[in-house]
Amino acid sequence: MIDDQTRWRKQVLCPLTLVMWRSALYLVGAYEPTGKPYLFAVERMRSAKRLKERFEYPDPAHYHPEKLFEGSFGIWQHPDAKPVAVELIFAAQPYLKRYLRERTWHPSQMFEDLDDGRLRLRFTVTSMVEVEPWIRSFGDDVETVRPAAVGSGSEPAPD
Repeated sequence: MIDDQTRWRKQVLCPLTLVMWRSALYLVGAYEPTGKPYLFAVERMRSAKRLKERFEYPDPAHYHPEKLFEGSFGIWQHPDAKPVAVELIFAAQPYLKRYLRERTWHPSQMFEDLDDGRLRLRFTVTSMVEVEPWIRSFGDDVETVRPAAVGSGSEPAPD
């Protein structure tokens, strides 16, 4: 039921996993025990209460938190996502290379030192939604080799 004045909706959810991402807490929940998992921002929840009814947490064959975000650069997914190959070349700055190499940005990441001192980073994602702002945050210190559509605001076609 949606109240027209407040736009709040009462929902019964089966809580599956809490996820912390970029200083925000999210609940992965399903509307029924064997249902599709959805992502809910906890800060947007007006209230929560525990019901007497219980549900069985799904077995790993039906739900696994890590698989939910597989292929993403963060937590956002596209329903019909296709893999997108990303290739970036970073400036020959020792501090930048150290910063990049000491983190796992994506499970598929591969670094390569280039002869001219620059650093190549390759990975494959299923959504560019969180990748594009991350790339832009490096300004002139990064060159996007692929996909060519970075910064256009649309999902590029897979290579």
